[in-house]
Amino acid sequence: MPPFGQERAGRHDRVHVERFVRPTADELFVPANHFRYNGPIDATDQPRMSAATTTTLLATRVQSILATLRPAVQQDGGDLEFVGIDDHGIVSVRLRGACVGCPSSPITLKLGIERHLREKVPEVREVICV
Repeated sequence: MPPFGQERAGRHDRVHVERFVRPTADELFVPANHFRYNGPIDATDQPRMSAATTTTLLATRVQSILATLRPAVQQDGGDLEFVGIDDHGIVSVRLRGACVGCPSSPITLKLGIERHLREKVPEVREVICV
């Protein structure tokens, strides 16, 4: 017999306890407002975002990523300004300062800024300099 406090639970006891502790898959994937309407939600009940709201949220995400990249560009004497984003996911930026005449600025734009933005914001397709 094992020492006090080290008893082993039987196989059935462990399964029984886990069954009541862990939620089932159906419980995990029920929408939060499922019970408010006393039944499942139709697709027509879901609020839809307008294109302007979606673009604004996307622009906010892009601006926050560009804000993290700006210090690296400013360290070399340049600057980076967000101009806008269109409906096709093309981000327009303006390079300033030392970046204007720098022969490496297209490489910085494509391999640095665009690659980083596309990793963090998958909706971005391309970054162009205006």
